[in-house]
Amino acid sequence: MPELSASTQFEYVGFWQRAAVLALDAVISLPLIPAHFWALQQSLRLRSAWPLALMCIAAGLYIPLCVWRFGGSPAKLLLRMRVVDASGAYLGFGRALLRSLLEWIDTLIYLFTVLQVLAALPPDYLPSSIWNAAETYAEFGGFWSQIHANWFYVWIADVCVVTTNPCKRAFHDFIAGSFVITKRSYDAAHPPHPASVTPPALQQ
Repeated sequence: MPELSASTQFEYVGFWQRAAVLALDAVISLPLIPAHFWALQQSLRLRSAWPLALMCIAAGLYIPLCVWRFGGSPAKLLLRMRVVDASGAYLGFGRALLRSLLEWIDTLIYLFTVLQVLAALPPDYLPSSIWNAAETYAEFGGFWSQIHANWFYVWIADVCVVTTNPCKRAFHDFIAGSFVITKRSYDAAHPPHPASVTPPALQQ
């Protein structure tokens, strides 16, 4: 199969469609927010970043696993898009992980912030609720929490790169060598193999 960058048979997904994917993936992830704050509460209660780190690792692996196994995040699958490499195949797991590099950097910044919060906590502090844990994070996060809050602008810049190239690739696509195309064009390039038919003479 020809390289996607030189191919005219693929329909690339543009800026507004990918913005819709981000919004829909965020909505799909809403049920995880209480679990996330519960993990933060446990980290503050135990004075250890491990409960939150394990939660972040599990959440961080979710999208790469979906991209590797199914060709996209839940929102991409619902909106009929696929993430592929230059040959038009789904990404391997390693490249799917690499495609999430910005998320992993964001996670590391977040965990550094939690470590700073743990170091600043009063000795007798115990979080009374998940909301109290969130307030404590905001109060003691300091320098790292500001970096984490401003990481939002990195996401904006990443998506805006889509508008600067003909294959509509974001920065993380260039990192991983990936392309986002419509399912229609993916299916057209991967027609199902016709079922084999046994000649009548061999059926006797």
